[in-house]
Amino acid sequence: MAKKHSFGPEIIDGHIEENMLTAKVKLAAIQEPVSLMIDPETVSTEPDDFAPLVEEAKKLVAYLDSGKYQEIVDAVAKEINESAYEQQDVPPSSDELTPLINDLTLAGIEVFPEGFMLNFISEKIFPGSEIKVQLEEDFSIDDVSIYD
Repeated sequence: MAKKHSFGPEIIDGHIEENMLTAKVKLAAIQEPVSLMIDPETVSTEPDDFAPLVEEAKKLVAYLDSGKYQEIVDAVAKEINESAYEQQDVPPSSDELTPLINDLTLAGIEVFPEGFMLNFISEKIFPGSEIKVQLEEDFSIDDVSIYD
């Protein structure tokens, strides 16, 4: 069993296993803690190996808690809506945005040396799928993908 480590009050139940730090993180905008995975993409077994990426994870949490979480959810819904209509001659419907915005739930955060991934689920509109949102180092959205 992996030994638990303390990484500050933002990161709960952190443990290192198979060169990755897994934990939970609490965001002000979300009721339940969200899974956090930090992958330094190197052989890492000591807490100090993860320190730089833990700091980046804390910065992301602070950014999301500063009111940006809802902005990201809105932008993700808009991107998905526009992509759905991209192949059609019909313009995107803004009426479809609100149900998707309300259905998007952050399930996890992944932190890598080159950026971040937010993993959302949408139980009603995209059941069984995972919506991955790649963020740049400045937290801007780089890519939105839906995986079955």
